[in-house]
Amino acid sequence: MTDDNSFPDFSYKWRRPVSTGRELLHLVGFHNANERRFVNRQKMASRKKPSTKPIQKVAKIKQKLDSAEDLAFLPDDSLVVADRIGKKIKIFDTAGSYVKCLADGVKALGVSTNRSGLVAFTDTNNGKSEVRIMTDSGDVVHQWGDEMVWKPRSVEITYKGHILVTDLHVHARYPVGVYTMDGQSVLKFGQSEGASDVPIKPLYLSVDPFDRVLLVDKESNTVRIYDSNTGKFLLRIKDEHPDGISRRLEPRGLATDAQGNIIVCDYGSNRIAVYAPDGRFINNMLDRNDGLVDPYSVSFSRSGFLAVGCSTTSGSIRKVRIYQVLQSSAHHRQVSAVDDDDEDE
Repeated sequence: MTDDNSFPDFSYKWRRPVSTGRELLHLVGFHNANERRFVNRQKMASRKKPSTKPIQKVAKIKQKLDSAEDLAFLPDDSLVVADRIGKKIKIFDTAGSYVKCLADGVKALGVSTNRSGLVAFTDTNNGKSEVRIMTDSGDVVHQWGDEMVWKPRSVEITYKGHILVTDLHVHARYPVGVYTMDGQSVLKFGQSEGASDVPIKPLYLSVDPFDRVLLVDKESNTVRIYDSNTGKFLLRIKDEHPDGISRRLEPRGLATDAQGNIIVCDYGSNRIAVYAPDGRFINNMLDRNDGLVDPYSVSFSRSGFLAVGCSTTSGSIRKVRIYQVLQSSAHHRQVSAVDDDDEDE
């Protein structure tokens, strides 16, 4: 028989804990999701390293925004947003503040600007198939499309003053059309090349400083590059293998910088990838480690601002992040650690 004094004392007297905050949560467990998120944020913050990378987040747009289907910077660095769900074309400044509504009652899937301050966008609201060109003050310059393009998606103003439009209609023989400002057809191109007769499903497009057309094909998950003067296919960007790891490229929004480097929203890998003009992979400007979720639209200004439309946890493109690139060349761009205060998104 064992002496009673050798048994441990299992009696427990409750005392008010003296620790607070994160220590208290670890002692008593999580009472709700907010407490769990608090602890997780504290852990992540303690792991962040000081940043020395030449790009930083300067603003976030979430208020007065229902969706950010497409983005384009004006010459004064104001950001034009095609709010498809809100059926508006909205303008914000680089601090993320709402400036004004440029157009109302439009279901715009694409928007573009030029150095003169013109804004072009597509409109498919109430069965329409239009391309509208306006000044940044809201005056309509040209409006056309029903007889020229069946289901306009993306739009781009070229350096020569032409309008590029992608056509999503299943019966559209050529997915890309080149038009004058007043809607006269100049050139159509974009058929599949090679032995496989796979139809192109065009999404976003852009024009680089070499006057080449960059087109995202959702069907093959590639970026196709064409000569804008002849429509001749030049090359494509597809799956690449940085660091020996295969990634499935799922491109969405496109932009270029002054050197012709191609900035691609990789929706599938949660990153902003940079490619050289010849299609070689350079690096990732942003990725999931920087809080980027499902990047969908992108625009890059001449003064170095980068805007990215990305998803919230609900899956809608309801947030725009604005970054300031502190280094002019995309060859050396990497991403700084940014404060990730998006736990409510």
